[in-house]
Amino acid sequence: MKLAALTPKQYDALKRDLRPYIAAAVYYSDLTTTDVEIRIMERTGLPVVMTECDEPIGLMVLELEDDAVHVTTLAGDFQRDWTEQVFAALVGIAKGQHKPKIQLKGRKGWTRVLDKFGFKPVENGYLECTL
Repeated sequence: MKLAALTPKQYDALKRDLRPYIAAAVYYSDLTTTDVEIRIMERTGLPVVMTECDEPIGLMVLELEDDAVHVTTLAGDFQRDWTEQVFAALVGIAKGQHKPKIQLKGRKGWTRVLDKFGFKPVENGYLECTL
């Protein structure tokens, strides 16, 4: 699996393939697909695509907060077993941006998946990992 950050123009060119991942990620969220795409186009959200054999298998959108990398959306083909690589990359991004935390809002299933990466529930459904 490969990870690649996209510019807004690159996202726009791949939108047809990537939009379903955003839609899946925001399904239980207060955000809409359009909200996330506006953040991408305004460059406040950084889309990072996951690919295998040059085909998208997932997408996450990241935002830099004061003291954390915030994962706005994260969705993909979980049968491809990409979570370890993605969270290793998130740690690298957070360290590179001098952010001591990674945060995301997730349903109970994410709590089980992310526990092994050091994420703990904090408040309002958020999970946080302190580096």
